[in-house]
Amino acid sequence: MSDDFVRRIKNEIFRAEEASPAVLAQIDEELERQPSAALWILRGDALQLSEDDEYDPQDAETSYLKALELDPQSAEAYESLGHFTFAVNDDARASVQYFQRAIELGAGESAREGLREALDELAEFDG
Repeated sequence: MSDDFVRRIKNEIFRAEEASPAVLAQIDEELERQPSAALWILRGDALQLSEDDEYDPQDAETSYLKALELDPQSAEAYESLGHFTFAVNDDARASVQYFQRAIELGAGESAREGLREALDELAEFDG
């Protein structure tokens, strides 16, 4: 897996503002050739931006978990899992652990913002 492939696909998704079935197929082909945490994260992110009905939203979560199997120290995988858990699964409480672990592993402002939002939602709910 090359960083160039990941960069190229991210740029393509950004330009199109969605992940086409062709992009998802390219990611899956690359995963078959050279599975990596970065590709599994890219797949999860792309699935969330896809209009393709062939995929279940939980496929994104599965992708992030596979990334963590390959790289248990991946701040990016924990952060993506946190955002997914908070936004898609609507589970602020569960997302907190993922955001905290991402931050411990060096994640940046996006993880901190996700953690703040999750904690604010919990405080509102519990308060």
